[in-house]
Amino acid sequence: MTGRPRTPYALPVLLLAAALLLVAAGAGTAQAVGYRYWSFWDRDGGRWTYATEGPSTARPADGDVQGLRFAVSEDS
Repeated sequence: MTGRPRTPYALPVLLLAAALLLVAAGAGTAQAVGYRYWSFWDRDGGRWTYATEGPSTARPADGDVQGLRFAVSEDS
């Protein structure tokens, strides 16, 4: 074999350099000012109402309609 011998440290050094670069870059700032959450809604007749209990405790009957909407609260 002719040529340059491979070093067993090349890959770990490259991975370490990439990790350090990611840490140095840091996370970007959030774009939304308010609190982001999934809101839970019930369909009552012909209109939607904000649910008074969460999806983990609600027990809808046959034919009931429930919905989730991603929201950004302006109050937080």
